[in-house]
Amino acid sequence: MAIVKANIVTEGLSGGLGRIVAKHYADKTVITQKPRPSRFPRSTSQKQNSRRFADAVVYAAKALQDPAAAAKIKKKGYNNTRLQFIREYMQAGKPQTLSNRSPRYYSQTQLEALGCNGRQLNAIAYMRSKKQMSNAIYQQLNNISKSTATRDLQQLINCNIIRSTGHKGAGARYALCSPPKNNH
Repeated sequence: MAIVKANIVTEGLSGGLGRIVAKHYADKTVITQKPRPSRFPRSTSQKQNSRRFADAVVYAAKALQDPAAAAKIKKKGYNNTRLQFIREYMQAGKPQTLSNRSPRYYSQTQLEALGCNGRQLNAIAYMRSKKQMSNAIYQQLNNISKSTATRDLQQLINCNIIRSTGHKGAGARYALCSPPKNNH
């Protein structure tokens, strides 16, 4: 590991190149080898914490799009609003689910924090009333191509917001999943 101070070649350098990684700390640049992945499998708790942090990053990105929320954080005296949104999310669990009971469906805030786009929110509202939806209905509802519909629906499946109810391919149907119980 090399620590470099005030060098015009490495000033502001950060990132990786092959197995070499450069990190910037205050007025120092640290150059080191890329860390090796652990040979031990991650525990369930570690996987949950990683997923929770990823959710916190998504939540922060959405929260930063709201100028009023960002201004509120700045008013509290925090310079890094993104970091503060992540911190609030991690300390409070998921701010949008403060109760310990599991609601039947994800709330609007939860869906937005998970990164759902407007087309996906339309589809979820449709499924709340009609219970199921096909790719063809999703295309008509949002006036989009089949490939875009497939991509959007697959993203919702990967986030465990919807599930396939039966066979795959043409004629597949999708229904809403219940959100996981909040154990915080």
